[in-house]
Amino acid sequence: MEALSKIYTWDDYQKLPDDQRFEIVGGRLFAMSPGPGTRHQEIVTRLCASLHSQAKSAGCRVFVAPTDFKVSEHSVVQPDLMVVCNKEQIHEKYIDGSPSLVVEVLSPSTQAHDRVRKLRLYSQAGVGEYWLIQPDVGTLEILRLDGNEYNVALTCTAEDEFRSPTFADWTLDLGELFAD
Repeated sequence: MEALSKIYTWDDYQKLPDDQRFEIVGGRLFAMSPGPGTRHQEIVTRLCASLHSQAKSAGCRVFVAPTDFKVSEHSVVQPDLMVVCNKEQIHEKYIDGSPSLVVEVLSPSTQAHDRVRKLRLYSQAGVGEYWLIQPDVGTLEILRLDGNEYNVALTCTAEDEFRSPTFADWTLDLGELFAD
């Protein structure tokens, strides 16, 4: 992942070519890796399928990358998965404002970006819950916003079942999430 020089805005972002993936964080443009691997996509798909009906019954919607999350005029990202509970934030081509939940599936090429830049960005934007999934070690780390900082609320492994603080009636079997 490489930052390109110049201060980029939302307007600049909308003019970028559609055949490549980019994110803007603090006005810096980052060229994203071409596409996630099958393991990554399988985890996102399983999580989305599991979460969809619970989110819907709570009046929320689930979106997966490459849906744009417009954080500000100088920050636009594409989380792997996000849950939006305020319908006014949903536009035809992007989400404007903080989702209730953001999930990133980590890979060696994106881990620093997700754990440092995006963590800071999401906390400043007021994203209440941020999940970091590490497929290579089979862990789910739940971060909850406390003021303007995240605290690790819970770390789960493939042997655990997880009950979300955001969706109390929903349980995720991490063994199924990480199954081969």
